[in-house]
Amino acid sequence: PGQQGIFPPGFQMSLDQTWEHSYNELRGFWFQHGHCCVPQMYSKNPSLGHWVRNQRYHYRKVQNGEKSITMTVERMRKLTDIRILLEKDYNQWQESNQVLKACTKHAIAWNERYEEYKGYIKTFGLTFFRTIKEDSHPSHYTSLLRWVNNNRIQYKKFECGETSLLTKERICLLNEIGFIWKPNEGNPTWDDYYEKLK
Repeated sequence: PGQQGIFPPGFQMSLDQTWEHSYNELRGFWFQHGHCCVPQMYSKNPSLGHWVRNQRYHYRKVQNGEKSITMTVERMRKLTDIRILLEKDYNQWQESNQVLKACTKHAIAWNERYEEYKGYIKTFGLTFFRTIKEDSHPSHYTSLLRWVNNNRIQYKKFECGETSLLTKERICLLNEIGFIWKPNEGNPTWDDYYEKLK
């Protein structure tokens, strides 16, 4: 959230108030994500990433014995409290734009496949993707079949506590439509989930 919509029309904050407002937004980001690596193109608050970069710049100026017209001792203390200058955080922040773009692209692709999968099982039933093989069906099933199998692989990793692309939210979405995680084991029938897909 930016300043727009929070304050009444015509309201003007002082420089100190503006700094405190941005700092509190960064604290909220830190509490939520556990770091201060705000992407420069952070969609929820586009100006916050630029503000963080600016604070790091002035913080380092003071550390190097240079003058800064914006960085005070109190502000440095507050920024230190949320570990804005940890080296690992700084390196992450430098790479965050590329990471964000990659994650966004992956999320869009996953959601598209999810909707496509819902359409197929609504037409053919859950068992359609239980046993088909990539080399025994038309090519337009291939990419979706790979998506199905990849979700099963990622689920095994998730169960084992390993790094997985499958989030709890995605697992819930797949469970809602009766996704078959283990095709070789007994699973609820298509009829059990049909009403959910109407």
